[in-house]
Amino acid sequence: MSVEIPKSLIDWLNKLAKPTSPEYAEYSGKYNCQECGIPVTRARFWYNESKDMTWKCSEGHLSKVSLRKPSKAEVKARYVGEK
Repeated sequence: MSVEIPKSLIDWLNKLAKPTSPEYAEYSGKYNCQECGIPVTRARFWYNESKDMTWKCSEGHLSKVSLRKPSKAEVKARYVGEK
């Protein structure tokens, strides 16, 4: 399945990116661990289908946020589940 990412988001990511691998790019910034709250200064954006931004704190917790636009079927399933 192919997902379209808005060009403005791609341009913004490319300005910040430090390409380190064909699989991901590293970004400097301020990211907090989702489990313990420890600040992290580097995150990776994965180019594969998942389009995830991930970072790992010094305690070894892996935090992940998806930047992928959900499909219409996923959105519909979410609303059906809420009713």
